[in-house]
Amino acid sequence: ASVGEEPRGAVGCTQPIDEALLREVVGVGDELLAKLSRFRAMKDARYRECPSCQAPNTDGPSAARGNALTCASCGTVFCFEHGAAHTGRTCTQYTREQRAQRKAELASQAAIARHFASAPTNNAVSPSRRAEDATT
Repeated sequence: ASVGEEPRGAVGCTQPIDEALLREVVGVGDELLAKLSRFRAMKDARYRECPSCQAPNTDGPSAARGNALTCASCGTVFCFEHGAAHTGRTCTQYTREQRAQRKAELASQAAIARHFASAPTNNAVSPSRRAEDATT
């Protein structure tokens, strides 16, 4: 690169990297090349992996089946948005359950906080009271 130009491969470079070059020149192994290939596939907004066997799926949701996807490799049915989080239930049912669970968790946390905020602590007992307690 001449003065003032970014060298090839620098930030901002949009040229694709040839996998053969990575393998031969840089010495990148199969495992890293598989990760690179997976990373590239994930740029597709329709790309999802089966939660059971990790097989790729690029079908995306459709009007006919909604978010339900079926893995071509193992037959697992999973959700485009939530993976295996709500097998047998719709996204709406799952979202409602999650909201109700979160509401219950927050209510429990508030009740615990109220209980401990009103509970006496050792620091709230006067030194003279602690001395009395120690002698009895």
